Amino acid sequence: MSYTTVHMRHTSSGSSSSRDAKDIFISGCRNDFDFSQITNEKNSKLSKEDQKYFYKCDDAINNKFSIDSLIYYSSFILPIICILIFIRIGKKHYRIAEEKIKNAKYPVIFARKPENNPSNSMEIALVIGGVLAVLIYILIYIVHIVVVEIKY
Repeated sequence: MSYTTVHMRHTSSGSSSSRDAKDIFISGCRNDFDFSQITNEKNSKLSKEDQKYFYKCDDAINNKFSIDSLIYYSSFILPIICILIFIRIGKKHYRIAEEKIKNAKYPVIFARKPENNPSNSMEIALVIGGVLAVLIYILIYIVHIVVVEIKY
């Protein structure tokens, strides 16, 4: 069986070490198969191993919602959601601190204490949310790298 070589247009400016396992796998697939000329008839002539490899190649190239892609997309979405949640928590604590100041007997003296300052509670919530978002991003990105290495 002969295969035609497909020349890839590689747009990455980095070395081959900057490419992940999925990119390398897709490059190998494009070198092994000419996807523009594969038909069901030609596909049925392939051995079971080659068919399995072909479907894995096809899935890697065409499936935009594969598990590794979903993990990668969630590494951006979940930290943003985390920051939005902590902004909401910070606003809630800001309102609570403002109510305490309004209801205090001497509001000016009460507000001077750092633990009663409304902006401090908002800043603390944002710092915690930001740190947590960065940790979530790093954790999910590491999981993405592991899944790609295992799958491809």
